[in-house]
Amino acid sequence: MFCGQVKGLVKSHVVPQALHKDVQPEDDVMTMYSNTRSWGKKSPTGTYGQFLCQDCESHVGRDDQYGIEFVREYKDGRTGTPLGSFGEGFIADVDYAKLKLWVMSMLWRADACSHEFYKRVNLGEKWRRNLTKSIRLRKPGCIDYFAVTATLFDEKDDKEDYGQITMAAPHRVNMFGFNWYRFYVYGGFTFFIKVDQRKLPDELARYALRKDEPFTILRRKFSNGEREAFRQLTSG
Repeated sequence: MFCGQVKGLVKSHVVPQALHKDVQPEDDVMTMYSNTRSWGKKSPTGTYGQFLCQDCESHVGRDDQYGIEFVREYKDGRTGTPLGSFGEGFIADVDYAKLKLWVMSMLWRADACSHEFYKRVNLGEKWRRNLTKSIRLRKPGCIDYFAVTATLFDEKDDKEDYGQITMAAPHRVNMFGFNWYRFYVYGGFTFFIKVDQRKLPDELARYALRKDEPFTILRRKFSNGEREAFRQLTSG
């Protein structure tokens, strides 16, 4: 699907399995849930499918280790420079190309994967073609091209620590009048990836991943819907 050649397919995870193992509770199993509430299951190894040959898996996953290290470094919310008067969150020094290509690759994988968990990700021909080309050529584009923003769950507000033992399915949302995919990652991060041709206004662009600029990551509390879904799954 990625290279267009007929080759044997290998087992491919959408989110790196290493992150799943990082937060796997010692006495429990990670719960994956869809906010359609039609899918919620225990997952000891994470979700995966077969949609890449070995060569393409190596190419698409080229930035996986960088993404893994990013999550490991910043998931506690105490690393990085505090935002101060600009809001709750922090600023992280990142490699623009590596981090953005990693997030873009997870979106590509979710679109390609036939696992039920990713059924709400459907990029369509145009966005799929553009995303494939960018990953193949390793060109993340400008700030507005598949723009990426990120939030981190505020553990201080959630003593139950839901974000460490559950993970929600990615899905499309309209936020601030733009179309995005909301993509959860083990460790409490949520990435928002823009699939919209319109340019972000300055007040939103400052929170997007930008070349040669630190990355602003906002802390957020669980929404009522997330909290209720997590509570139902972890109590059942």
